[in-house]
Amino acid sequence: MDDNESGVKKKGTRTYRNYTQETLKNALGSIRRKELSLQEAADLYKIPRRILWTKLHNSFIFNS
Repeated sequence: MDDNESGVKKKGTRTYRNYTQETLKNALGSIRRKELSLQEAADLYKIPRRILWTKLHNSFIFNS
């Protein structure tokens, strides 16, 4: 059985931050303007919901 068939990833295959700063800004803007919910923005922009939540609630980090 191949690793892909068993659902097991090879070591070192984790993907990190596959979104741009521009995409992140657009997602956060949509949430702040109440155009999208947090979950909708996460799904649409393909950014983890927890990242969006953290950026919204710790805005001093994002704005610096």
